Amino acid sequence: TRNSKGNRYSIFLIILYLSYSIINPYNKNILWSVGAKFKEIYIDVFYIGRITVVRFENIKYIPAYNFFEKYKDRADTFITVSSGNFSIALARLLNEYGKKLYVIPTNPYISGTIDSILEKYNAKMIRDIDWSTIESRKDLYKLASSLAKENNWFLIDQHHDWTNVEAHIKYTGPLLEKLLDLSEGDIIVTSYGTGGHSTGLALYLKHKYNTRHIVIFPDEPIPAITTYRTKNMYFFIPELYEVREFPWSKIKDNYHIEGRIWDVGMSGYLVIKAAEEILKETDNKIIAIVADNYEKYRK
Repeated sequence: TRNSKGNRYSIFLIILYLSYSIINPYNKNILWSVGAKFKEIYIDVFYIGRITVVRFENIKYIPAYNFFEKYKDRADTFITVSSGNFSIALARLLNEYGKKLYVIPTNPYISGTIDSILEKYNAKMIRDIDWSTIESRKDLYKLASSLAKENNWFLIDQHHDWTNVEAHIKYTGPLLEKLLDLSEGDIIVTSYGTGGHSTGLALYLKHKYNTRHIVIFPDEPIPAITTYRTKNMYFFIPELYEVREFPWSKIKDNYHIEGRIWDVGMSGYLVIKAAEEILKETDNKIIAIVADNYEKYRK
């Protein structure tokens, strides 16, 4: 018939929906909505029951853009210390400008997948590091600083340069205002990587909306989540937020199923599961900030 093509398409959509219902036990609580775009990254919003999840393709693109705009003319070659997301974002930007980036990993466990991605953007992960001499992130920055001086590179320091926090005050906070109906008493739940987005959002939103901020840490060291209540938390301002630990052992077995379904990284998954627990304590709106997607953790 004239409408047979349309009917077949409708049947396909129904089958797809039913399949998704079987695969995803949370589908009845998830409602997708239109997101936003910051330069080259996408941000979208979905709902798990009463939890509003703001998921970034890679939140590190925002501070990387701020660093790039500030320092792009300082050198032809740059070096940074990163677990992956920040370096990939920075490499993309610098490559478009004809610049090169070297990266010192924050730990020896970082997947080789990151190396392959960096190579696409004329960047390289430095792997020949004697980790027996590395006791803290401070040692990694000593190494980075030494290499920068020897080779006339410029060091971009996402862990100690307030350009990181500034980016989230300047860009991320206003983006959330556009995406969400923010109001007084909203609870913002975040992870803590470098502390850039946790601190930047708290500084911006707490002042404007009197929001309550809760920072979630795993209760045990996890190689893929590189900050674990360490002394390296340079941007940490205890007056800005509550700090809670969440038992990773209780949820780690489900991550590779639910993380894939929701397309969230490990730290984002931790935030969502912690938000579900916080939900039991309050009637206030909870906004969970997911810093990146599942791709980085696929291995």
